[in-house]
Amino acid sequence: MKKQAISITLDRHSKEFVDTLAEREAVPRSVVFNDIIRAYEKEWLRREFQEGYASQGPEDVAMAEEGMEDYLKIIERDEK
Repeated sequence: MKKQAISITLDRHSKEFVDTLAEREAVPRSVVFNDIIRAYEKEWLRREFQEGYASQGPEDVAMAEEGMEDYLKIIERDEK
């Protein structure tokens, strides 16, 4: 996966949160940002998926959620 540098502006709380996590985990801030973005992406995809099946029955929703878990595992595997 190709990496690209970006510049962002954070409020003080967000910067302190990222700095604290990076220090606690002993990783660069870029790793923290990537982890946060991936977690947000997974949650966003999960919501989109669930909304798409909102009109379906409970069994269909349960099957869709199972499929979503598999899909997220594939994404994680492909990122490595």
